[in-house]
Amino acid sequence: MNSQFLEPNPNQCRTCIFRSPQDGGLVLGNDRMAEITEYLCKGKQHICHTNSDKACRGGRNIQLQVFTTLGLIDEPTDGALQATNQKFLQSQNS
Repeated sequence: MNSQFLEPNPNQCRTCIFRSPQDGGLVLGNDRMAEITEYLCKGKQHICHTNSDKACRGGRNIQLQVFTTLGLIDEPTDGALQATNQKFLQSQNS
């Protein structure tokens, strides 16, 4: 988990790399997509390519699915992820 929790964009961008090419998503090479997916699963945030002040909505959706499946968060919501992030940070400061 990261110490700085970025709010995600409310919606995926039209050209989000996590959107299918048929729906207008940008296409990256398989190695780059695997690299991005791996660091998302490690808790790092992917910055939106159209709004550098926000986390990527598509990347956040992947995190919510993975972290819920692993039991790290109770439900696949931004609020659940943020609450877990805060608990983790508090435990590190104790």
